[in-house]
Amino acid sequence: VSGTTTLIARTPEDSIFGSWSATDSPGGTYANNTDSWFRMPGSVNLSGRTGCALSYAMALDTEWAFDFFVAEASADGSTWSELAAWHGTTDGDWYAFEDDLSDYDGDSSVFLRFGLETDGDTVEDGAHIDGVDVREDPRDVRRGGEAADLRCASALQLGAYSISAARTDFRDSAQERRDRDSRDQP
Repeated sequence: VSGTTTLIARTPEDSIFGSWSATDSPGGTYANNTDSWFRMPGSVNLSGRTGCALSYAMALDTEWAFDFFVAEASADGSTWSELAAWHGTTDGDWYAFEDDLSDYDGDSSVFLRFGLETDGDTVEDGAHIDGVDVREDPRDVRRGGEAADLRCASALQLGAYSISAARTDFRDSAQERRDRDSRDQP
């Protein structure tokens, strides 16, 4: 658990699997001007794997279009690339999300993290994350008819894994955010 301003922690206050989840704002709302994140303790080995995805369940409540909960990946643990940025609310409901890791196909060391980036205005409850896993896309599995282990690697192990239809209308690309930010500058 790292970052500035906001403590990211394991909490029993809400979960979809088991008795706890990870959140950026345990016990309340997140702070303004936050840049906080948490990452898995080691890397994921995707050697010999293709079409992997970071899968997780999330309940989200952030300021629309200004505060973002992000998923990021890195090949070296220091230079991060955004996989997804989420904003808005799921109205207290949990949804399944899946972010493409194909840029890291075959890499022997992939680091993953989640983070919260906020501006200086409105605060909300933030995000709760559960059921984090890394899976191989079954459409990419070529095993000559053998039953394949679709699990690429264990990620954060925040709970049991389950996936249902993903809701994607909370997504906002990094480029869309940069474009909007440059329009808002004087």
